[in-house]
Amino acid sequence: MPSFEKFHPLLTPHYRLDWPNTVPLKTLKPFYLPQPLAQLPPLINQQMHAIMQGEALTYAICLKTNAQVLGVISTDLRTIHFKLHPQAEAIDEIFNYLFKFLKINFKISQIFLIKREIANLSTKQKALLDVTLAPEDLIIKIK
Repeated sequence: MPSFEKFHPLLTPHYRLDWPNTVPLKTLKPFYLPQPLAQLPPLINQQMHAIMQGEALTYAICLKTNAQVLGVISTDLRTIHFKLHPQAEAIDEIFNYLFKFLKINFKISQIFLIKREIANLSTKQKALLDVTLAPEDLIIKIK
């Protein structure tokens, strides 16, 4: 597995995806509920260890304009897990960029999105992502 150290930050036209240890802990708290704030540092350290070991990628999703954290997204190169703020309106931009990134850098042609996480998105976010809820976890084929 290649070193993931070089894969940050990732920049889209409107967002910056960077390691979770680059943003203030209090801004990450809503995306790690029900974890108490005191338990976040060990959790972030564990995620950073997985990144440095080449086991998983975890990004805090920030607006480029004001660095507001709008979500957290992680992948083990098979499955994508995410939690987004209701104001994260351009999620299609984030996911399309991430899918292309995974295809180019890791030759991945399909990936799972977790159905229960998609179910937590707002109707507007689901429309932007352009997915339909299937009985099973969604397999996204990357073009």
